[in-house]
Amino acid sequence: MKKTIAFILIGVMIITIFGCSQANDNNTKEVYNPDFRNIKWGMSKEEVKEKENSSLNEENSDGLIYEDLKFAELNAGIGYFFTGNRLNQIVVLFEEGNLYNYEKVQKYLIDQYGDTDLENSRGGTSSFWKVEDEQLSVRLTLDDNGLNIMYLKD
Repeated sequence: MKKTIAFILIGVMIITIFGCSQANDNNTKEVYNPDFRNIKWGMSKEEVKEKENSSLNEENSDGLIYEDLKFAELNAGIGYFFTGNRLNQIVVLFEEGNLYNYEKVQKYLIDQYGDTDLENSRGGTSSFWKVEDEQLSVRLTLDDNGLNIMYLKD
């Protein structure tokens, strides 16, 4: 008899706990975690235009270009590029391409992604990160064309 009562009490406790956790799940709001600035990979052009807080400078069939904004505390322009109307590439082009800014942006990226996977200086200076769990490649480059970052979603 005591075992039966104990099983009933345990069952009631489990049902109560499960019911409370279900109630909490229903009241929990989905958290929006952007991947880049206020943007998520795979968004459509319209979704990016809604989320990007800067003024759109140019739009074409493949992308959206925003200028006169800050990235890593430096003046920059950002291009969002799409395949099949899904965001899969972002390019950040900095106004001033010099070694000081390269090192500043490199530190910013190291803080985000860890140590660089590859560095080379053939024809310029570049650092590369492969973020496996996000299927993301990031390349920081300083060359004759300036300083830029290319994000490519695999």
